[in-house]
Amino acid sequence: MLSHPRLGRRVVLRFGRFGLVGLSGLLVNTVAMAVFTSVLHIHYLVAAVVATQVSTTWNFLGSEFWAFTGEAHGRPKRFLAFAAMNNLAFLARFPILWALKEGLGAPALIANLVSLLALTVVRFAVADSMIWGKAKSAAEAEAELAPVVHRVVETPEVRAPLEPAPKRAELLVVGGLLAVGLFLRVLTLMANGLNSDESVYAGQGASMFGLEEFPRFFSLFRAHPLLMQGTVGVVFRIFGPSDVAARLVAVTFGMIAVAATWGLARELFGKNVGLISLGLVAVLPYHSLVSRQVLVDTPMGAMVAVSFWALARGTRRGSHRWIVTAAAVLGLACLAKETAIIFAPVFVLVLLLERGRRGLVTSSLWLQCGIGFGIALFAFPATRLINKPESAGSFFLWQFTRAPNHSITYFFRALLQFGTPAFAVLGAVGVAASLIRRSKADLFILLWIVPALAFYTIWPTKLFPYLFPILPALCIAGAVAVVQVAGLFARLRAGRMVFTAAVLGVTGALMFGTSWAMATDSTSKAVSGFNDYDVEVQSFAGGRELGEWARADTPADSRFLTIGPSFGNVLRFYGRRDSAALSVSTDAKKRNPAYVPVPNPDLTIRNLSVQYLVWDAYSADRTQFYSDRMMKYVKAFGGIPVFSAFIDARGNLVTSTGAPPPDAERRVIVYSVGGVAPVDESVTQVEQ
Repeated sequence: MLSHPRLGRRVVLRFGRFGLVGLSGLLVNTVAMAVFTSVLHIHYLVAAVVATQVSTTWNFLGSEFWAFTGEAHGRPKRFLAFAAMNNLAFLARFPILWALKEGLGAPALIANLVSLLALTVVRFAVADSMIWGKAKSAAEAEAELAPVVHRVVETPEVRAPLEPAPKRAELLVVGGLLAVGLFLRVLTLMANGLNSDESVYAGQGASMFGLEEFPRFFSLFRAHPLLMQGTVGVVFRIFGPSDVAARLVAVTFGMIAVAATWGLARELFGKNVGLISLGLVAVLPYHSLVSRQVLVDTPMGAMVAVSFWALARGTRRGSHRWIVTAAAVLGLACLAKETAIIFAPVFVLVLLLERGRRGLVTSSLWLQCGIGFGIALFAFPATRLINKPESAGSFFLWQFTRAPNHSITYFFRALLQFGTPAFAVLGAVGVAASLIRRSKADLFILLWIVPALAFYTIWPTKLFPYLFPILPALCIAGAVAVVQVAGLFARLRAGRMVFTAAVLGVTGALMFGTSWAMATDSTSKAVSGFNDYDVEVQSFAGGRELGEWARADTPADSRFLTIGPSFGNVLRFYGRRDSAALSVSTDAKKRNPAYVPVPNPDLTIRNLSVQYLVWDAYSADRTQFYSDRMMKYVKAFGGIPVFSAFIDARGNLVTSTGAPPPDAERRVIVYSVGGVAPVDESVTQVEQ
């Protein structure tokens, strides 16, 4: 069939305009790539992904308002389709980019430029025929929308229908996904013992109930409130103190967060988004890793997710009871960790969005929410005022004066490494879609993600678990992106189901594989995510074995000198032995008030105030200066190795009552400097 000549000229004109927009986009992409690689020092492949998102937004604006002007309607859907096309195109040009950079040695910027040019014609064909070409004219769209606009103006509120109660088939899928999430969180759960912070929180829990010798080594109050510690303490009181019990408490909180993610996503966006959100959070490596650890961020994240689920349920159903429950649970989140207060404005803003609903948001409701929040939170300040209130100011001052420990890109790199780039792209597309639509459900998720992510990024102190409370929201945003983009491709031959299955299959496989690798790779120096984006989560392999040896083979009044306080905490939990640390500053403003400095280590050793010196790989990696200083004391005082933990050639953690083999990967070495003779040389392998 012959085309109309004017139609051919229009196609040429559109291609010319599209090409000019694309050329400007190449400049934008190249500048962004240069900034990310040269200024921020991000890996060139990651930089290419992020630069693609920047140039995609630029190109869409040019295409929308110039290249294809007047030929389409429905801007949000077109943006999602355009973004999906460009990201799929990136997957196609990924081999070109890699081959040029790694195979031919071309500069990253040149390789990126060539890969973009290679797919320009294909991208135009898709844009012209599937994104803008099939849309109605603006006049037709306006005529069709007129009655809808009229109804919206006359109707005080338009809300999505409530999802019916889940049926058996849906519940079976939910149960299966929860089982997968639980499996990943308990897989080789105790391959390594508790780390430093875990030891502190578990020790505090035991101290709350006066169990065994724990009150001697762990003060009841430190830097954070006591929800996690109190829960662990109750479990210890019933079943006895153990690291397994403490970890299972953490896993329980983690699974509560997983289930709440499904409930909230289903409430706001429907069944499909709910199931996809549940699948994402169940296998998300970042979420799995944090919810395996006895950290205060874990119950805080769980309570934030439950609170927002209850809030969404209350506002959608007009129920004061659910809204007040949400406020009380948010108080529990603050009882887990005080920084949960940054989510209180989200709660308030979501309620303010409901002011148009007559009879829902009243002064009585505000009062009830305030009372519920206050009652849940009251336990911590009340007990703090009773027990050592003078130390509260010291912890507060220390938290706000800690030196920056990571760059501003830390959490973005953490999402790429422990969420995988596929998940990061889904989350970014979902956030962009929410910004375009801006429905009440979208605003709920945006208010949850954006302020908290900005706060944690700007805050100078950055620790790996800080993002845990917003991971459910990122999973929901990712699920929304999958559903929205799949809807745009419904007319393609492959169909919506195939597209959704492909995206979720690739993303889920990457995340499940990363979660599996993290759980099973227990003895390496650092836990590895999908790739190395310079975010290190170090292993404490050997710490539990050190404590168990100390408790069994050293006098009860023995005292240890460690490089840093981290391994001292582990030693106190497992070994019930006192310790001091070289690296603790003598300046009260520069140290955690819970730690006591050693002003003169030389004199301390000479006076036999410590009998054992401990070198460990974790602390040595953090501070080479104090590691070298420790070994100088070992040499000066004739330290004799009496215990060591190391990794053998097969990757197994092995302990010895003497020095490790010369070619072994050293984890822990204990030296006697107090006249304590080493016991018989024997080697035992730790069961994996």
